[in-house]
Amino acid sequence: MNVLNRVFRTSLSAVLLMSALSVLPASAEEKASPAQAVNSDVKSLDELLQLIKTAKVRESKEHRQRERAFKADKNRQAQLLQQAQQQKVEEEARSAQLESTFADNERELEALQEQMENRLGTLKELFGHITATAGDTVTRLEKSLVSAQYPGRTAQLNELIEKMSSNSRLPSLKEIENLAYEMSREMVEAGRVSRFNTAVLSADGAHSEQEVIRIGLFNLVSNGRYLSYNPDNGVLAELARQPGGLSKGAVALQAAS
Repeated sequence: MNVLNRVFRTSLSAVLLMSALSVLPASAEEKASPAQAVNSDVKSLDELLQLIKTAKVRESKEHRQRERAFKADKNRQAQLLQQAQQQKVEEEARSAQLESTFADNERELEALQEQMENRLGTLKELFGHITATAGDTVTRLEKSLVSAQYPGRTAQLNELIEKMSSNSRLPSLKEIENLAYEMSREMVEAGRVSRFNTAVLSADGAHSEQEVIRIGLFNLVSNGRYLSYNPDNGVLAELARQPGGLSKGAVALQAAS
């Protein structure tokens, strides 16, 4: 009978030992072998049962903690997804509103454009003639010797052309009158001999303020020497090679004027 009890206790110990090993944490296995842990810590079957119970309780607690962490992370991800979806809906609504506003503005602009064209009527043809005339005048004034005396004459005319070519701007009466004025001044100055002071580039490359005589649209003279006019930069410069036999005439012309 004693032998049967010992065999039963030994078998039960083996079963409990295997159960204990299945729930013991990895750290315990790393520190000592299973046999050593049980032999050194377990004195009886009751202690072994208590050890198994404690391990299961600890394992159950860790499982609950991991489960709570998983649920919390899942809830956080769901909240972020909901926020992203809400933001997408708001942006789509805002985009639709902007597109609607843009379409409304386009229709209003087309209506105003049509209204302006109807009101202009035959003036559109007149504006076309004025634009062409202003363009020709600008080209002529840019190369004219008169512009050496009156620089910057084309700025207002270019602005007039820009307005005339625009679908949203109209020129003022003063700007149109300025075109007529510049055309008239060019014709008047073509028959004049006039004096004015301006910077002149000498043949040796030095700039100096000199009196210049302009003979209509044909010649510029200063200090008895003929000058050239560069319309690109507005510079007056002495001719490096003066026309033969004309220097005396330039001097006499300047003295007589």
